Amino acid sequence: MADAPDWPKVLSLTVHEFRTPLTVVAGYLRMLSTDRVGPLSDAQRRVIQEAEKSCARLSTLLTEVSDVAHFHQGRLTFLRTPAPLAAILEGVDAAGSPERPAGLVREGDGDGAMVDGDAARLRQALSAVATAVSREIMEDDALHMLTTIREGADGREAFIAIGSEPVARRMLAAPRESLAGFDATRGGSGLSLVVARQVIEDHGGRLFGGPGEQSKAGAAIALPLS
Repeated sequence: MADAPDWPKVLSLTVHEFRTPLTVVAGYLRMLSTDRVGPLSDAQRRVIQEAEKSCARLSTLLTEVSDVAHFHQGRLTFLRTPAPLAAILEGVDAAGSPERPAGLVREGDGDGAMVDGDAARLRQALSAVATAVSREIMEDDALHMLTTIREGADGREAFIAIGSEPVARRMLAAPRESLAGFDATRGGSGLSLVVARQVIEDHGGRLFGGPGEQSKAGAAIALPLS
């Protein structure tokens, strides 16, 4: 009987094979956009700009696939250093939030708490979660990120709730054991949520979904503190 494929290795090889033609396509699009092969009409330029956006999205997706493969191969390492929780939270961004009247509203900065981990990776993970939640709430609602420090099962932890204000406050007040799991395979987010959950869990944290039928309209992160 043939051995089962080494799927992480297959993913890494797939990323490599896709990157080569994608780099070529992106290069030719850049060449066209700079008029090196002749002037473009406004309509042609818009078409090329949309194609460039799609190439950038594909490049991001390949990076996410590579991260997933490296996680399973144990090859993805973190730069673990003491970092202020406030600095991590301050850098969290939700793509699309500028269209909202109040953008991303933060409440609580961690009260001087420190996290022993990779600040850049954690910031990226929280931003991915915030972006996914932002897409699920009403356009007129501001996205809220509420943070509190409390005692967890294994010591002090930061508890971060993200959603519209009612959902975020409901999650902040809910007992941890009552919260549902987070669906990291929802459509429209590529593999960013899969990577985000892995990053959070590799830092000893947990990622939860929103309450009840609003499972996609909220998220909460429990993150151990130093």
